[in-house]
Order: sequence, then C-alpha cells, then structure tokens
Amino acid sequence: MNIYITGIDGAGKTTIIERIIPELFPNEKVEVIWARYEPKLIRYLVAPLKKSQTNGSTNFNDMNEQQYNKWSSFKKKITKSKVLSCVIFTIQYIEYSITIKKVFSKLRKSPNNTIVDRFILDFLVDQSVNHGLNLNNWIVKRLLFKLNAFSYVIFIDVEEHIALVRKNDIPSKEYLSVRRKFYKEYIELLGNAVIVCNNNSLEDTIANISKKIKKNESVYTRN
Repeated sequence: MNIYITGIDGAGKTTIIERIIPELFPNEKVEVIWARYEPKLIRYLVAPLKKSQTNGSTNFNDMNEQQYNKWSSFKKKITKSKVLSCVIFTIQYIEYSITIKKVFSKLRKSPNNTIVDRFILDFLVDQSVNHGLNLNNWIVKRLLFKLNAFSYVIFIDVEEHIALVRKNDIPSKEYLSVRRKFYKEYIELLGNAVIVCNNNSLEDTIANISKKIKKNESVYTRN
C-alpha cells in the first residue's frame, strides 16, 4: 500500500505518520519517504531578492509576520508578469520532476508499504500561492493525475489558530489560510483522497484514519 500524507504546517503530519504505522501495518515493513521540493537554480536567483526584503532571512520558517508580509507583497509585484511567472514555475517544475521520478521509481520497486510526506500536492499549493495557478494549467493537471498512483492521499485538515499553537516557526495565520484554501480545492478533485480533521485528540485522528482506510480496503476486497 502506498500512502501520501499532506496538510498545512502544524497539521501534525510527522506525529501522525509515526503513530499510524503500527496501527495500519502491524508487523509489516514500512518505508517513509520525505519528498519536499528543494529549489536549486531558483534559490540562487531569488535568495538575494528575499534577503533584501526581509533583512537577511531566506526561509519562511525564520520570518516573522512583518517580514513575511513584506516579502509576499514584493513577490506579487514580480509575478504580476505572467510571462516571468510562467518561466519561474516551469523551471521549478523541471527541477522537481527529478525528485518526482525518483519517488515513483521507489514506489514501483519497493516490496514494502510506503508512506510519502511532503510531495506533489505540497509543491502545487506553494506554487499556487506564488503564481496564482489554476486547474487550467497543464502542469497542475499533470501532477494531480500522478497522484492517482497512490492507494490513498490523506489530507490532515486543521484550523489555522490550532496549527499556530503547535508550531512556533510559522510566520503568520495568513500564511496558513491561503495554503489551506488551495489544499482543499485540490484535494476535492482526487478520487483517492481521505480527509481527516486533526483539531482535537490525536488518538481520535489516528482511529479515524484507520477506520476510513480499513473500511475502503474491505469494500475493495469484496468487489
């Protein structure tokens, strides 16, 4: 079984992955793959601009709300140019395609159950915030289609104010809100999506995930 777990910062993904493995796969081998997009060429191009706008910070998790808002405003000026925005996003996609190929190669070859953290949907959400992407974009369509390869895409949903309490390196509530909106829009398009709320008890969240997956597995087996 291949599972992809996604959600905003502070949703509790790492903890849930640790807890869900013995629940779903007792006495079975599980490989966890962390597959977040790590920009290379774009980083060298953007880092000097980001430093100039945020007094030296190049990482969102190091920014305070004022720095994040200043950088967001500056970024909107850059991406107002549709041509420039398209060029940047295409470079990001080409860069990330290498990681995507490696992940799917592992999924095909691995004899074990696999859980992937920080993958395609997280990339799409971040770049949707940056470039104002929509479902007519061919890259968006292509990447969403690739997610059909997973047995389940589990979206851990959590309210922004709760996520802020859980993590102290989130720049602002707005940072979470705009991303949560895109996650919800994309997740609704996936036939293999499982949406689980993690606002309250972690035990309830784990039980809910387990119940939904085992129920679907039972239906699949009977059919």
